[in-house]
Amino acid sequence: MIDPILTVSYPEAIGSDDLEADRMVRDQNPVEESFLKALDHFSYSTSSAVLKNSEENANYSPLSLYYALAIAGAGAGGETQSQILDLLGASDSGELSVQCGNLYRQLY
Repeated sequence: MIDPILTVSYPEAIGSDDLEADRMVRDQNPVEESFLKALDHFSYSTSSAVLKNSEENANYSPLSLYYALAIAGAGAGGETQSQILDLLGASDSGELSVQCGNLYRQLY
């Protein structure tokens, strides 16, 4: 039997004026330049495809789609995984997971 969690605890937030703590988070969670370039390319190419026929105000988060596909790619195998990783500009799902986690911690 698994005991339920009695309380939820969230990590302590870093204040926007706490530059030392922010620097520490960035140092502990490095993001590769190649990952950022792949994310930029994905963002530009998918944004134009998703929003090209939009005649109303539209909202699209390329980062959210990128993360969802990265999770799907981590669970996929074979040709499906290869296609997802190719779309995301990544060669290895393990390293992609590390980079996504590091960027997430830097942003949030």
